[in-house]
Amino acid sequence: MPEDSEHHYNVLAGSGASASAHAIRRRVYIALSLYLFATLLCVIDTRISIGLIVLVQLNYAIAPRIGFPRRL
Repeated sequence: MPEDSEHHYNVLAGSGASASAHAIRRRVYIALSLYLFATLLCVIDTRISIGLIVLVQLNYAIAPRIGFPRRL
């Protein structure tokens, strides 16, 4: 293995590092909470739960530039 494999590089280095890390962390927490909500919906109706999980996944995969989902 190369010697560099032992070093950890800070991808978010610089003045905006903490702001970027905070934004990424916030985005992950929102996504996880939406997945949790969608999972809990299976108690009511499995089809709604699966549909919401697909919509959440599409929102984060495609990242549409429309109103509410864009702010998440």
